Amino acid sequence: MATDIPALLDELHEIEEEFNDEEEELDDEEEERWLLAAAIVGANHGINHCCAEPCRTAPYTGSALVAELLETHQWRRCQEVLRMPWHTFKSLVEFCREHTALADSKSIILEEKLMIFLSITGQPMGNRGAQERYQHSGDTISRYAFERRVDFEIMLNSVQ
Repeated sequence: MATDIPALLDELHEIEEEFNDEEEELDDEEEERWLLAAAIVGANHGINHCCAEPCRTAPYTGSALVAELLETHQWRRCQEVLRMPWHTFKSLVEFCREHTALADSKSIILEEKLMIFLSITGQPMGNRGAQERYQHSGDTISRYAFERRVDFEIMLNSVQ
């Protein structure tokens, strides 16, 4: 059944005004229209907000990127991505493990957390770019790049 939604909503608005003016109960036809409008609004909300569509489904992951950079020892690429030499990054990871509360979580290793942080703070990359590069949700990226920024900055300042 094809329905002109704006016209239906205008008609429902007119019915509502009449109802408010006359303070009468809705007849069956008006009640059916209100129920239809509520169903349309509910379905629209469901389609837009409740039906999750898979996102961040690239065949590579952030952990694969980390492994590739650290295991292949591509020095120049490490410098470009991390803004520091490979051996400096490895020393930073060791320092974090030994002297800070930063550690691996059940889904992200410390090296990846540091890479996410360094990618965003050391390059013109925002949350969405990091989501795509590391294949994590915006919440995860925010957690490791922005909320933990204070922890990383305190840690980095203590090294200097």
